[in-house]
Amino acid sequence: MKKILIFPILMLLCLAQGYAQIFSQNFNSSNNLADYAVLSPATGANQFTAFTIFTPTNNSMSISNGRLLFAKVGNGGSSHIVRNADFAVTPKFLVFKVLIDFQDITGTLTTSNIGILFGKEFINDATFPDATKCHTRFGISTRNGVFTINTVANTATATQWSSIESSSQEFSGAKELSVFINNTGNTQKYSAPNGTIQDLENNRYAVWVGNVVAINNQPSYGPGVDLKNFRISFNANGATTTPFSYKYYFDDFNIYNESALPLIVSFNSNGGTSVSEIYAAQNQTIASPTAPTRTGYTFGGWFKDANLTTPWNFATDVVTAATTLFAKWNPILYTVSFNTDGGTAVAPVQVAYNSTFAAPTPPTKTDVIFGGWYKDAALSTVWNFATDVVLGSTTLYAKWNDPRQSITFPAIADKVYGEAPFVLTATASSGLPVTYAALTSNITINGSTVTIINTGLATIRATQAGNASYTAAPPIEISFTINKAPQTITFNQQGPFSRYAGIVTLNAVSSSGLPVTFVANNPIVGVITADNKLQVKALGTLKITASQAGNEFYLPATNVDRDILIHTAGSAQLLISAALSPNGDGVNDVFLIEGINAYPENELRIVTRSGNLVYEQKGYDNEKVVFGGKTNNGDQLPNGTYYYALAYKQNGQWLQKKGYFVLKF
Repeated sequence: MKKILIFPILMLLCLAQGYAQIFSQNFNSSNNLADYAVLSPATGANQFTAFTIFTPTNNSMSISNGRLLFAKVGNGGSSHIVRNADFAVTPKFLVFKVLIDFQDITGTLTTSNIGILFGKEFINDATFPDATKCHTRFGISTRNGVFTINTVANTATATQWSSIESSSQEFSGAKELSVFINNTGNTQKYSAPNGTIQDLENNRYAVWVGNVVAINNQPSYGPGVDLKNFRISFNANGATTTPFSYKYYFDDFNIYNESALPLIVSFNSNGGTSVSEIYAAQNQTIASPTAPTRTGYTFGGWFKDANLTTPWNFATDVVTAATTLFAKWNPILYTVSFNTDGGTAVAPVQVAYNSTFAAPTPPTKTDVIFGGWYKDAALSTVWNFATDVVLGSTTLYAKWNDPRQSITFPAIADKVYGEAPFVLTATASSGLPVTYAALTSNITINGSTVTIINTGLATIRATQAGNASYTAAPPIEISFTINKAPQTITFNQQGPFSRYAGIVTLNAVSSSGLPVTFVANNPIVGVITADNKLQVKALGTLKITASQAGNEFYLPATNVDRDILIHTAGSAQLLISAALSPNGDGVNDVFLIEGINAYPENELRIVTRSGNLVYEQKGYDNEKVVFGGKTNNGDQLPNGTYYYALAYKQNGQWLQKKGYFVLKF
């Protein structure tokens, strides 16, 4: 019986999926079978090329209640329905749908087969198509009201319908048969009858009975063949119990092109976590995916446009084409608080995540000036209201500038004249540069560098004049003493000198460069001349002291002494004058024994010509122990000739030296 309601519903479903239909036949336009096998009839029913019946005694075809009826009585024979004309558009992804019903079965039917084939150049004969003509083929095996879907061996010939491999799935009653064939060159997805999205590899096919898949991803028979037309073959092969009969009913042949592929719905999460695309059937609603997440935002739903003006309603909106939905994000509002550090209060503000905000009215505080908002309590990083964005709850800290700046001027240790220039290190609490001025003339200042030019007390004044944010700081004065510099004497004198050297230049210098003066301790041996030289006068050793008294810049130098030996070129180290005239004229006023200081152990005896002893003394030294023409008792001797005998100890031995001299007052 005719399924009056089912067929329109199936047609509406196909149309709802938006398939591009390239073939359709429902057998409602005419009850004459021949009207459906005319290429260009007036009725426009030009869908089939031919209906062919082999062995008419056992087989017949007719139109019954708007359905194509294939009736069979007994065993043997076959019939074909052929569509041997190219479609207007050669499909690359072909969808074939047809309703099949088996009725009025009598007797026991063990085997009957239907072959459905898709390819090109099918002819109206019983020849089984080869791989050059057929792209895809499969079979339906019928047995007593139930049927199975079968694959057909690729080596099958026209006489090998028995090679159909039966599946274990059995079906009964009226069923919609759906065939999906992929000839696009790539794996494709399709909307399966059970509502799922399936993958189908290139040059493979799948067959569904109702909502159940019977063949999945089966390789095609002739992968290089185009999907241009189709053929349905009816055969009855196998043992039967006679008499028997049965009827096949076909209705609503429909073929669609690749627009049958599912539509892709993509989700642009606009910076949120990714959301996988989903596949949707044409004109169908879709389920809302799991909402994405994004730091600092709450999800505000999916929208149809990038401008987020029209929301997508998952309950009512249907997919009509490949679609991209756009996520809307509502930024979270964060509180920005203001720590005024004792200033007037500033109210907190609410700011959207990742957004800037306007600076509030500055707070005030007694005696100080507001210096801006900072990100940290240490006031190390300023908040830039033009570029810094809020990423969470935030506290900003007020900086205060005190205009009453002060100067810190470290004490300066006393200096010494001649020291290198030094740098002043006074600082202002404002951080502004400090200016220096010399209040005494013994120093000069260039910038912050001090140069010493004299000794005495030096005073420096430090000032800071202030600016728009700071008042002038009270000046600070620092004093320090510049002391005289120490000096040293270098006295590298060569010697000894000859008794007859006369005037000798002495070699001594001071580290200050000031002139050195000399003093000799034994005027009998030598004296210092007016021009600071040594005049040699007699044999012996004398001590010369070099000195530098200093001046307003330098302290006196430590004296340096040098012992100078005056000697003769020969072996004699003692010279005794032969004349004595103690008249106070400075010439021969005493009995002079040159070199006697080298022999402190000595004894001098003086006698008259008659041998009377008039003077005797040990440790004669020409100064403290000296003969000046008087006896040991202090009596002045008369003029005349006298004799002397000098004993002295040299290298542990006593030696003697004798002679005479003339005394004349």
